[in-house]
Amino acid sequence: MQAAIGKSDTRSDPRSNVFLIATCSAEDSSEPVKVRNLSVHGALLEGKGLPAKNVAVSLRRGSLRVQGIVAWRDETHCGIRFDKPIEVEDWVKRIGSQGQQKVDATIADLRGGLATYDRIIPRSSNDLVARASEQLLEICERIAALPGMSIGLAEELVKLDAIAHSLKSKR
Repeated sequence: MQAAIGKSDTRSDPRSNVFLIATCSAEDSSEPVKVRNLSVHGALLEGKGLPAKNVAVSLRRGSLRVQGIVAWRDETHCGIRFDKPIEVEDWVKRIGSQGQQKVDATIADLRGGLATYDRIIPRSSNDLVARASEQLLEICERIAALPGMSIGLAEELVKLDAIAHSLKSKR
């Protein structure tokens, strides 16, 4: 993989806050990652085992793929600079809807009184806040793993994820 080095700084490009699951491959490794924000020239990734700075990578989501280079990295995040511009809408648009239908049905049941939050998060838990946080994070993971997602839904998912992390830090 050849990554372009010495490109002009594109960090000022408009970014879309998203919550998408993709695969980041570098050399002989391939890891699932969360795409936290996305622009036509790069992405912020979150995950374990991220490649080192200046390593050439391939980011894949479904049938979409883009080559790039790791511009920076810390323990759980890295910034990728793409070799060529992407269409952000292509990366976040819904590819399938089966998972979303399940989410919609659950929300409809909750709103219609057919399900209760008590059934989803048992009150018998000694640490209700911790359980709620963990379950919210799991829900975020499942929603993010759906084949496609609109920018609007992804922005709401980012807010939900932030709330879950906030609850987790309060225990």
